[in-house]
Amino acid sequence: PNSDNDYTPGSNTRKVADLDAHIAASYPTAANRSTAQWRVYTDIGRDLSTRGKLEEAEKYFRRALTEAKAGFGDSDPHVAAARNNLAELYRLQK
Repeated sequence: PNSDNDYTPGSNTRKVADLDAHIAASYPTAANRSTAQWRVYTDIGRDLSTRGKLEEAEKYFRRALTEAKAGFGDSDPHVAAARNNLAELYRLQK
């Protein structure tokens, strides 16, 4: 990498380029918060599901679905992913 704006594959950090900042600014703040919450709830749900704590996982997957709907609307891919996570959980509960 030759500049602070270059991305290095495998690294966890990168200085935000002006272009990145502009793109991030174009998204509503509520959607950014919803993305973060959706991701946290989804990660917790997946972890609990993997450990066999399916009832507890369901609570987090439902929270993720609620957050996705609130932040993005029913037709957004975040909502579809949250519904898919719940469907997979229900399949495991059988």
